Amino acid sequence: MILLSILSNKDYQAFIEEMLKITDLIIVTEFLDPRVTKIKDIKKTFPNLIYLKDLDEAYKMMLSLNKDYNLITGSIHFIGYFKNKYFNK
Repeated sequence: MILLSILSNKDYQAFIEEMLKITDLIIVTEFLDPRVTKIKDIKKTFPNLIYLKDLDEAYKMMLSLNKDYNLITGSIHFIGYFKNKYFNK
């Protein structure tokens, strides 16, 4: 399962297409960056993904699914934000 958020200056379509090669379970979220790609934009191209705007809700859902692996990815800014929010307390 993949949790992702990506900046709007990146090719999110190509990125998500690559991720769909390894899993069909992707949660798309947003984080506090004015350049983040909005869920509404991604949903137009990929309507079958899971969309949770609130990062805390998305993270809780990821953990509740109890998958063999979880991948947090997207932009490096998202990964840094995620790491600081959940692992640098």
